[in-house]
Amino acid sequence: MTLYGIGLGPGQADLVTVRGKEILERVDVVYSPGRLSRTVALNHVPESKIGDLDFPMTRDEDKLRTAWKAAAEEIAPQARDGDAASSRSATRMSTRRSATCGGRSTRSTPT
Repeated sequence: MTLYGIGLGPGQADLVTVRGKEILERVDVVYSPGRLSRTVALNHVPESKIGDLDFPMTRDEDKLRTAWKAAAEEIAPQARDGDAASSRSATRMSTRRSATCGGRSTRSTPT
């Protein structure tokens, strides 16, 4: 029951941290919030392991909250059942482990 936030660096696949690469390789799904992080993640995992999240490029807090809630609803069941990762530069989830991509490597465990 772990959600990992994986930093994908400045956009070059070879600049992902060693620890981030290891996590990407062992989870079942990598959630990506955009094309750049998806492109970097594809250098480390097959396309079949990538789940896309929609984050609008806006400062409108209502639109952002709606997008965050939809992303949480997508990721939460996977995080409860196993490990999940998200790319923070963050298709269907499996019932095993998952991941999201794009800020620095972090690990949080739900209470």
